[in-house]
Amino acid sequence: LTNDTRKRVVLGDVLEEFNKHRIEVLVTKGAQLGLEVYADSYLRWMGDIDLIVRPRDWQKACDTLLKLGFYTSMNTNLSNDWALTHLDMHIDFFKDRMRIELKSGAWPIDFPYFDYNLWQRARRAKLGDKEISYPSCEDTLLISCVNLARHNFSGLIWFLDIKKIIDAFGGQI
Repeated sequence: LTNDTRKRVVLGDVLEEFNKHRIEVLVTKGAQLGLEVYADSYLRWMGDIDLIVRPRDWQKACDTLLKLGFYTSMNTNLSNDWALTHLDMHIDFFKDRMRIELKSGAWPIDFPYFDYNLWQRARRAKLGDKEISYPSCEDTLLISCVNLARHNFSGLIWFLDIKKIIDAFGGQI
């Protein structure tokens, strides 16, 4: 519980800094689900914090996390706009035994010829006094299903997530 509380505080701090630097971000997976579909956010623990940023904000987001004391062993200076836009580029950032997974997309491969915009469908919400964005209800369900499949259907929590998403958003999906 203490570790999860620290992650929620760090998430708030990161979102505040991203907002200061006008970095658009989608909060997804465990952090989003704990806040949106579980009766109490602490019923859905977070292994890491998953954030999606627009490709144009990638470098600013990496630089902001580094300034906040996070570190990574990866090169954050990615100049391949096509890869940032059409592949699920991600870098893991670490600090105090916690991980932020910064991503440029939600899917392992985007579909360049398919007119699909995760950002146009995003929903705005409040997290305390902070503005926050989540994927649409449908995209939340799809992201959870893809996550379950990418992990070889091995996490029971992800099955529960899907059930909770359907219960919470059933009329909107």
